[in-house]
Amino acid sequence: MKKEYIRTLILSLIAVVCLAIGISLTIIGAINISNGIKKTSDNDNKSTTHIIGIKSTITTTNNKVIISSTSSLDTTTKKHSNVPYYPPRSGIVFGIMSGNDMNIEGFQYIVQNMIPNIISNKWTHSERIGASNYNLYIKSQIVLFNEPNYNTIKKNISSFTWFPDKINISTQLNNIRQDFLRVLPLEDKYMQTIIFTSNNNKEDIENSISDAMILNESGQLIIIGVGRNVDKTLLQKLTKNVLIWYYGGNDKQIINELENLIVNFNPNYFTVTTTLPPSTISTIKYKTSKLSNSSRMSTSKLVTKLSTIKVTTEIPNVNYNPCFTNIIFSIDTSSDILTPIQFQEEITLINDYITLNWNHYERVALTSYDENVDTLYTFNTIVNSNDFQLKINTFTQSKGSSLTKLLSGLLTLQTSNQKDLSIFIFISKLNYADLQFAKIYSKQLLKKSKLNFIILDKNVNPYDLVSLNASKIISYNFTKEDIPNIKNFFATSYSCNFIPSIPLPLTKIPTLSTTTTTLSTTTISNIYYPPKSAIIFAIDSTKNIDNSIYQNIKYLVTNKLINSQWNYPSRIGVFGYDSNKNTETSPFGLSTFNYIKQIVDGFKQLPGNCSISTGLKETKLQYYTSLKNDIKYMQTIIFTSCSSIDDINNAIVDAFFLREMGQLIIVGIGENVKVENLLKLSNKVLIWSGDINDNNIFNILEKWIVNFNPYDIETTTSTTSLTKTTTITKIPTTFLPSIPYYPCKTNIILAIDASSDVMTDSQFNKEINLIKNTIISNWTHYDRVALSWYNNLPSTFFSYNTINDKKNFEMILTMIKQEPGYNLSKLLSTLTYLKNMNTFKTSTFIFISKVDNNDIENSRIFANILLKEGTLNFITIGNNITSEGFSKLLSLNPSNIFQWNYNNSSSILKYFDQSMDC
Repeated sequence: MKKEYIRTLILSLIAVVCLAIGISLTIIGAINISNGIKKTSDNDNKSTTHIIGIKSTITTTNNKVIISSTSSLDTTTKKHSNVPYYPPRSGIVFGIMSGNDMNIEGFQYIVQNMIPNIISNKWTHSERIGASNYNLYIKSQIVLFNEPNYNTIKKNISSFTWFPDKINISTQLNNIRQDFLRVLPLEDKYMQTIIFTSNNNKEDIENSISDAMILNESGQLIIIGVGRNVDKTLLQKLTKNVLIWYYGGNDKQIINELENLIVNFNPNYFTVTTTLPPSTISTIKYKTSKLSNSSRMSTSKLVTKLSTIKVTTEIPNVNYNPCFTNIIFSIDTSSDILTPIQFQEEITLINDYITLNWNHYERVALTSYDENVDTLYTFNTIVNSNDFQLKINTFTQSKGSSLTKLLSGLLTLQTSNQKDLSIFIFISKLNYADLQFAKIYSKQLLKKSKLNFIILDKNVNPYDLVSLNASKIISYNFTKEDIPNIKNFFATSYSCNFIPSIPLPLTKIPTLSTTTTTLSTTTISNIYYPPKSAIIFAIDSTKNIDNSIYQNIKYLVTNKLINSQWNYPSRIGVFGYDSNKNTETSPFGLSTFNYIKQIVDGFKQLPGNCSISTGLKETKLQYYTSLKNDIKYMQTIIFTSCSSIDDINNAIVDAFFLREMGQLIIVGIGENVKVENLLKLSNKVLIWSGDINDNNIFNILEKWIVNFNPYDIETTTSTTSLTKTTTITKIPTTFLPSIPYYPCKTNIILAIDASSDVMTDSQFNKEINLIKNTIISNWTHYDRVALSWYNNLPSTFFSYNTINDKKNFEMILTMIKQEPGYNLSKLLSTLTYLKNMNTFKTSTFIFISKVDNNDIENSRIFANILLKEGTLNFITIGNNITSEGFSKLLSLNPSNIFQWNYNNSSSILKYFDQSMDC
């Protein structure tokens, strides 16, 4: 054989051997890769290939196989290798709220510059980044988790479009919870939420507290207020992390501060020390929903990472101390009365003297309240004494106090066992007007709990708490001598070990400060003086009024107008108001005129500006719903130093309502008040300089109040005179002949859906026209008809005996305007206050275009009350309500439901007739 052939053959054999080796190594590598994938842990998709000694690469060029081999160490390949998380491991979601007061230039700067600059090149793990720009009706712009790279994320965010529609911050936070929090990628147990908003709506922000609380508990919530008009203090009700960005002014500062908040986030996992316990004690395993940044405990043998929302607890066999009951602590964090030192002493009392030796904290709930219920740790979220102290030490003070909001919030707490509740409420301030609203919630709480109050210092009258049927009451005056009594109070106030206390003596003097007064205690008779009606004095308490004039107004009310001839002090109300809805209140129900005077003497001027529209609205909200059943009419006397036409226009609806309830008297303070503007609200207007010796003003006011006759009709015959008063002609009411009732003899409540969330303007007009032209076309006896319209709040109520006839009813319909928002439970809760003096059953009809699950649950208690009064009927509007929504609505056990699609008017008339309770 020729030498060149042998050489070729040898080279071919070598090539074949090398090829075989390469194929073998490739197969072995593939098997190892497969095994590596199977061994993946922590959802990191790790794939490990062990190739020892040789790394082979096989390529093909021009049908020639080229094999290259290099020696190599062990190689580990990972889809997500051990790249450290930057920012710290957590989902990160940007929410931009266009519309409202955010202009288009500011919006574009946020999405095209600010957010892309915050997401720097250092950031890793793009799959945990999301963003949203929610429209009012559709979630049209959203970047979901699991985007492959940051360039794509930045590009998608930069393409977001500005919407002019207004959107609630509560809607934004809730949507982020639904779309992001539930689908966190990989093992991210925490989420950072960054919201850009220009929203300044106090009510909307208050409605956002629960969603904000959940987002804070799940990581952290950061809010960037956009613009100089944003109220930082208001936004801080939702989170402590609030930055205010003045577009074009502090851009770099905001970007730096925001980036620091994000990258310095500590996704603090909670750890529990587990040592080798005695054989008779089992190990405790906790999972908690709220993790404070300081909640760490050292570990010796085993550290468990915990962060899920729901709690699973294995309790060791340890006796309960205190006895086995579910306990709720409500901490007063109001700064109105408590000094910072007193507030800290409140916390110290709880930590050092009440809970020091407690155990089984899974049955303890903890909340703080001031103007709102700010923080809520539900059952099964507190681990032990250390954890309890960590949580309570995070509480801070804020302005305001609302007992009603607290009690309504406590009703939502659910326990995991069947034990009764033991509720302890620390209280330093009581809004007396709030008492009437709080009673319905206290009544429900008392069905399943003991409701105990600890009065801080001496600023709350215990007799007012007695009206809530409080189980026990004690005062704590911040002295060491009080502590033994406080400890004994707690020991005997749990529902599992309750010992009643001695009732308060009937002769005990209330804690209100006593002053000398010329008013005498009135002997109650059957004759009312002034005539039977509620009488409310609304005092302009704004900062702009000269203090001497302000004192003269109070003196005029309590020392001259209210005199020794007056009786039935429980129907008298006095309150001070300003444009910020701040009020100081002397409520209905006080037993003597002395108490009224003492409270009014303590009124102080408020920080806001003058707004007669706010004063009239607060009169309706605070007093109309508190009227006793036997009082049908209200006389409202409002003192005001302002009369701007815009404010007057905003007050027209409430002024009409108060006139219809009895009479509205307006006293303008000072020469700058325009009488012609005030006459748009009432035909009884006086202008007063503030001189307390002006007897002419006093005589006219007294005459109007004591000569009030609800059966006379008032008409204006002239507008002004030298004394700037109006002259009134009284026309006797004529008695109508006997007219049959149609519909039959029943009280009727009609509630109109005035929300703009679902219905367009034209659809809303069809609803109004249906009522005007079809439903009420043949009705008679409008004195037994009550009318309301609602959106986020029950806007206006025309109670029984306030609507005269069909023409009057139709005129009221023209005042109804759509507003955003929706709240069925608030509507139903207010409807329960409507009472008529006849013996008829009540037929309630509610138009409804939207169903919300939580709203339905909150409505249940009030629906049951209305059903006891008669029938409860719903008219669903359009096709927005799903089958699931109908099922939820049916769960309220309504008497009847009718689906109206903006046409079938003849069928709905038959439905109304068949649904009347008579």
